[in-house]
Amino acid sequence: MKNTPDLKERKDRVAPYLKELAASFLFDSFSEDFLKREGLDFMIGVPIPLAQEDLAAFAENGLPVVRLADNMALLCGADPQFPSAGSYLRYLARFFDEKLVDVLVEMGGRHLRDADHAKSAAYFRSALLLESSHQKALFGYACACREWYLSLDAETHAAQMQAFKDESTEFFEWCQTLYPEFGAAYYFLGYAYLNLGLYTKAKLTWDRFLTLTPEEEERQEIEDRLDQLKDPVRVEEGINLLLGGKLRDGLAILETYVHSEYRNWWPLHYYLASAYQALAYVDEAIEGFHKVLELSPSHIDSTRQLAELYALKDDGEKAEKYRRKVEILQQNREV
Repeated sequence: MKNTPDLKERKDRVAPYLKELAASFLFDSFSEDFLKREGLDFMIGVPIPLAQEDLAAFAENGLPVVRLADNMALLCGADPQFPSAGSYLRYLARFFDEKLVDVLVEMGGRHLRDADHAKSAAYFRSALLLESSHQKALFGYACACREWYLSLDAETHAAQMQAFKDESTEFFEWCQTLYPEFGAAYYFLGYAYLNLGLYTKAKLTWDRFLTLTPEEEERQEIEDRLDQLKDPVRVEEGINLLLGGKLRDGLAILETYVHSEYRNWWPLHYYLASAYQALAYVDEAIEGFHKVLELSPSHIDSTRQLAELYALKDDGEKAEKYRRKVEILQQNREV
C-alpha cells in the first residue's frame, strides 16, 4: 500500500460503472481571447463539460464558475483518466481554496442520502483527487460504494457487486490505516471481513472498535457479533494450523467440531480429510472425502483424492470409479 490512494494511478474498479454519468456531458469551449484575457491559457483547446440544460446559457452568456466547476468535478470523479482531467483540476485550484474539498464531500454526502449512488461516488472521488488523504472523503467514498452494492441484485449484478465490495473494503482499510483512532471505519470494516469469511480479522477489527466507541447501542451490537464469532475464529485457527503444517494441532481443534453445528459445512471435512491423508490415515481420509461428496457432490478434488486413496488400498474397482467421475466432472465444467 502506498501512503495514500491515487485514483489516477490505481486500477479503477468503479469507473466502468460511472461511464453513463461521464457520457451525460456535452462539450463546448471557451474562446481563446477570453482565456488569454483571464489568464487561463492552460485551458486553451480544453473541452468544457456541460449538462444538457447548460448549453443555451453557456452559448449566450456563459455559466457561473461554480456551475462549471461542478461539472468538471463530477466528470473528474467519474473518470479520473479523462484526458482533460488535469486541466479541470488546475481550473478548480485557480478559483477555489482548500474548502472546495469539503464542499465536494458535502455534495457526495447529500447524494448518498438521496441514494444517487453514481453522483455520490463521483463527488467523493473528485474530492480525493484534490486531497487523497481527506478523512471524510475516504470514509464517504467507502460508504457510497457499500450502499451502492447493497442496493444491487446479486443475481443480475454479481460482477458489479464484487467490484464495489472490494472498493469499499479497500477504502475502509485506508481510513483505518491513515486514521487509526477513527472508530466508524473499524465498525464497517469488521462487517466487510465477516462477509469475506475472514473471521479472525473481523474479530481483531471489532476488538479495536470497542476501544474507540462510547456508543452503548453499537457496543452491544458488536459484542453480540463477537460472541457469535468465537467458534468461526476457532475453526479458522485450526485450518490455519493445518495449512501451516501443524497437522496434529489443527486436527485437535477441528475434530471437536465434527458433531457440532459445523457438521454440514463441507470445507471442515475437506480440511480434516486432507490432514488425515497427509498423516497416512487412509481410512479416516476416505471417510472424510466421502463426507465432502455427500455435502458437495461435484467437489472435484475430493473425488480425485478418493481415486488415489482407493488405488493405495489396491481397490482397483473403486479407484477406477472415481477416476471416471473426475473425468465427467471436468467435462461438465468445460461445457
